[in-house]
Amino acid sequence: MTKKQSAAEYKSPFASVAIGGLRYWFSLILLFISWALLVWVYFFNVPLVGTNNQKDSNMDILGWLIQLHSAGKIYGFGVWGICLWSEDGNGDTTCWKSAFWTVPENASDGPTAGLSLPSSIANSLGIAGALLFFPFITHLFFMAVYLFTFHVPVLDQPPRQVKVVSADGKESTKLAWPWTKVDGEPRSKRLWCARLVRHPIYIASLLVFNTTWILTTFICAYVGKSQVSNNYQAHIGRGTNLSVSSLDILLQVQ
Repeated sequence: MTKKQSAAEYKSPFASVAIGGLRYWFSLILLFISWALLVWVYFFNVPLVGTNNQKDSNMDILGWLIQLHSAGKIYGFGVWGICLWSEDGNGDTTCWKSAFWTVPENASDGPTAGLSLPSSIANSLGIAGALLFFPFITHLFFMAVYLFTFHVPVLDQPPRQVKVVSADGKESTKLAWPWTKVDGEPRSKRLWCARLVRHPIYIASLLVFNTTWILTTFICAYVGKSQVSNNYQAHIGRGTNLSVSSLDILLQVQ
């Protein structure tokens, strides 16, 4: 390939429509889905239903981390607090809104304070849920950086391995860091970001960071479910399941 041909390729404003380009767009769609699931978990619980006098009919579909059933009532524990509603869906909802909530401190004026809850729910779940803010932000950041690489000045996303020639003329391949200079490639912020999001160390850091917070929430909810008194029927909430699904999708993207 001549230098003139290479220069023409680098003027291409879009990622390749070939296999690499389709893989890029498919990954971007999955990233958005993964982030949207965290949006549901993080915001679609107490903040959207307010604090009191909300109808019960749609409460079950919200992003609760864990739910307890007792005497015809359902208690939903979410990122932003706790709600109580009737199982038949005909009554009104009562909520206690608080970040980093604990029981009974943040629900002392209702029946929630009288529940015999294990420490993993009463003291830990509210804190673990609030910390889902970190994977929510890192997902958004990663998606933004990945989208920024759409206008990468090459026909396809850059490979993780690049060819290098040593001083004695021997050719070999090495892992490309974002700042690695490759002969024939232009210097570009988008190309720098494209190498960043494909670098194994960056990917490993992203996965470890997100896994830590999401699994912490899952463990608190799961341990709490197993320790709940037999007087209650407990099950893992939709929010916990969606946060784990979000992590699984992120793993698939990588």
